Amino acid sequence: LNSRIVNPVLQGSTLIATIDRVPCTIQLTPTVAEAYRAGALPLNTLANAVLAKSDQLRHIASQNYDDGQRETVVRTRGIQ
Repeated sequence: LNSRIVNPVLQGSTLIATIDRVPCTIQLTPTVAEAYRAGALPLNTLANAVLAKSDQLRHIASQNYDDGQRETVVRTRGIQ
């Protein structure tokens, strides 16, 4: 389990954990929840995969924001 994740628990199809000291709830697909309950997917592996996907999406969002900021500056300068 990644050290950034604390106390992961699966309740129904919801993963509850503290990630980077922030309490989080993550809605999982029923298939993923069933895989965990069937023993095919360990909770540590599941939580680490959720963290990796979260990091990936956060990086993409940050890039999109930065791209938007640069575009705004270019448009503003063009109007002047």
